[in-house]
Amino acid sequence: MDREQLTERLHETLAGLEIGRAQACRNLTVFPLTAASGPDAGSGAGPGYMSLEEAISEGHFRISELSESGSVPELLATNDGTKPVLLVDGEQLVGAKQNRIVNISILVAAQSSLTIPVACVEAGRWSHGDSTMSFDVAEETYFAEGRRQKARQVSRSMAGGRGRRADQGMVWDAVDAKSARLSAHSPTADVREAYRRHRGSIEDYVSAISVASDQCGALFAIDGEPVGVELFDHSAPFAEIFPRLVRSYAMDAIETERPAEAVPEVARARDLIEAVSAAGANSYPAVGLGEDIRLESDQIDGGALVHEGRFVHLCAFRERARAGRAEGAGPNVTIQRASERRRRRRRQRTLH
Repeated sequence: MDREQLTERLHETLAGLEIGRAQACRNLTVFPLTAASGPDAGSGAGPGYMSLEEAISEGHFRISELSESGSVPELLATNDGTKPVLLVDGEQLVGAKQNRIVNISILVAAQSSLTIPVACVEAGRWSHGDSTMSFDVAEETYFAEGRRQKARQVSRSMAGGRGRRADQGMVWDAVDAKSARLSAHSPTADVREAYRRHRGSIEDYVSAISVASDQCGALFAIDGEPVGVELFDHSAPFAEIFPRLVRSYAMDAIETERPAEAVPEVARARDLIEAVSAAGANSYPAVGLGEDIRLESDQIDGGALVHEGRFVHLCAFRERARAGRAEGAGPNVTIQRASERRRRRRRQRTLH
């Protein structure tokens, strides 16, 4: 699609969304999104691709290090199956030399291998003997604010002709900051320690918020402020990943010192969707099947994967206001000294 066609298709897709009745738990609100005229509406047909978790569990898809020596920003995806496999922006890959996150949404064609762009979220581990191990999928995606920051970094890297790279130093800084705010430091600087430490609180959100059978997306609000949109072209992959997305936003919601249990008006939710629709959209050939779309404006950071005219996955984020958020404090927080962070950063560089 050229830019004009892309913009028109984006507007049509977002304008056709119906916003359902909100569900809320504490300071996190989720509005269900449905598309009455969407690709799977009333058809009963599947999406035509498999989710990453499903494909790995069936044994015909694997993600591994690129080589014996490994490459921090790249991994190898091998699809031996008969259907494409969808990797979703922000999914966490656990194992091998160190844990990574997927930088963009990717559709890996059947019977193919593909080098995929990733970022490290476990800076203190680089296991030289683990290059042949395959990765598993974590039960939570990367935290939402980190995904927003990464989306901006990737958009600017692509615009500058540097590929689909996140700024690895900034990703590590974001992990450090999140770990400090949630008092969740680990020996390997693993971002997942924050989830493990606060699992009880985070799973309360997952238990309280359900997904409807025809739901293909969601709009998330924290402290009454709409901050993110996730949209799929089919209800099945959305239903599968929904709990992991709730955990992603809950990881940010639990940071608020004085949480506001306020449910925003539907009009404010619609305002966020309109801001996404109005964002600048740039198209690039995809890493796998389809086209990579980058969304960026003074309000919005995000991206989408378009294949055969359909928005297979779209994620878009708006930065939360600083008011009411913990600057260096949160539940059970211990502040990490700057000198300690610098020492650890030097140690990490020697590992890589």
